[in-house]
Amino acid sequence: TSPELERKLSRAMLNGNFDAAVKCCLEAGRIADALVLAASGGPELWTSTRDSYLASLSTPFMATLNTVVHQDFASYVAESDLNCWRETLALLNTYAAPEELSALCNQLGERLEEDAPAATVCFMCAANIPKATALWEAYHAPSADGSGETQALLDLMEKLSVLQEAAQTREGFALVAAKVTSFAETLASQGCLHAAMQ
Repeated sequence: TSPELERKLSRAMLNGNFDAAVKCCLEAGRIADALVLAASGGPELWTSTRDSYLASLSTPFMATLNTVVHQDFASYVAESDLNCWRETLALLNTYAAPEELSALCNQLGERLEEDAPAATVCFMCAANIPKATALWEAYHAPSADGSGETQALLDLMEKLSVLQEAAQTREGFALVAAKVTSFAETLASQGCLHAAMQ
């Protein structure tokens, strides 16, 4: 708001020098004025001014905004706080392109493999049936004395069936072929021959 700044801005505007006018506004902290001027100065000036603004503030919200604006989700996933994995997954599902979503969810799941339930959700969103199944099997294993084996197997088969139906794929059965066979044997031993054959 100083008279010198106003004179510099007026001179730049009278000469049609939007670059100089934007630079003056940015140096003076007049971000809104810089963005308005940049919008009139062409797409290159707009982009560079927007990027200067996004880089000027380092808050979690600005990092998220920068990711959405630049569509740089791979870097965001690589650097995101794993304690906020749900927010990261929500951001991916909201803004990432459909053709990138599976790879990004896999990337987040791989970073979360120490947290089996969280990683499983990410692999489910990626429709990565082998990884999700392996984590389910490890996480929901029956107790050491063998009790609960039938229930754990039933839970695994139900989850696998639902995930395959949702993902519209048959991938993953090779990974758990022994479990499928064991499940069929359990059904047959209980007299459910039709279900066992399926």
